[in-house]
Amino acid sequence: MKNSLKLSRYNARSHHDYQETTYNDYSETKCSSICAGCNCQIYDQYLLKVAPDLEWHTQCLKCSECGLFLDETATCFVVDGKTFCKDDYIRLFASKCAKCQESFSPNELFIRTTFYRRYHPDCFRCDHCDQLLLSGDEYYLHGQSQILCRQDFHQLNLSHQSLGTSTAGRLQKKEKRMACIHTSIRSDVTMA
Repeated sequence: MKNSLKLSRYNARSHHDYQETTYNDYSETKCSSICAGCNCQIYDQYLLKVAPDLEWHTQCLKCSECGLFLDETATCFVVDGKTFCKDDYIRLFASKCAKCQESFSPNELFIRTTFYRRYHPDCFRCDHCDQLLLSGDEYYLHGQSQILCRQDFHQLNLSHQSLGTSTAGRLQKKEKRMACIHTSIRSDVTMA
């Protein structure tokens, strides 16, 4: 489960989930909230609430990857019960370009191919001649990752045939995939 969460700091003393507890003649108000980080009861005046139901001591909420303390000014992400700062979340979980391995920024255009691989428009190039492939250009996928322009695919295909290798038959029958480039707005991961 992954959630983009905005933290909020609120005054725990004005919160309605308090109980009155009496120890001998000493009366104290205590919070019924349990810190999601240390599993101890929260007695502090302020706590951090990660919507909708996780509450933390201000000193307990930190990124599980880099240890950065998170406060009400930060956006935090929760994945499988672990909290992450925005930078680590993007680095670890955001979709990345299949060529350069860099993350996509929000609303950035990308090219999606079969096998759900995504590329920055400047990274979508023929692996043989480095020609930039533009919208509407034909390309071929060799295997699941090698991108070839039409000209290089036909040259490589013809050279394999002239050598009489069995690779050409596999390339033609199983691994040849032709498609046109389509771009779309990246919408699978949004950052707050």
